[in-house]
Amino acid sequence: MKVKFTDDAKKIITLSELKAANKIINEMKEDNGLKDYAKMAVRTASSTNINFEILKAEAEIAKNARVNDAYGESSGQLDVWLNIYAFDSYAGFYNIGIYLTDVWAITSDNAEEIKNHMFINHYTKD
Repeated sequence: MKVKFTDDAKKIITLSELKAANKIINEMKEDNGLKDYAKMAVRTASSTNINFEILKAEAEIAKNARVNDAYGESSGQLDVWLNIYAFDSYAGFYNIGIYLTDVWAITSDNAEEIKNHMFINHYTKD
């Protein structure tokens, strides 16, 4: 997956973290699971097993205060933030943001807890 280094990220990532950030970005190029991660995130956000159409999914480097060295030694609080846009004619439109480490941690036992850490905008037709 392509992980972007956005202008916002440049404001929060320090020079001492730059090497680790670039390493994460390079290693994520090998990971082709962005669509699967997006589907997992949408199912968690919607609390359904509906097969949403993923309209757009993007990844960017970010910081997450809840992780420490999740991507290897010296990666500190660096993480990957996913921006996801999904649609289903029954369930509506979802705009979701979630950390990749949270997607990796999703289980049936902790889905509600992870949902509380997500950014979720849900739009339905009245």
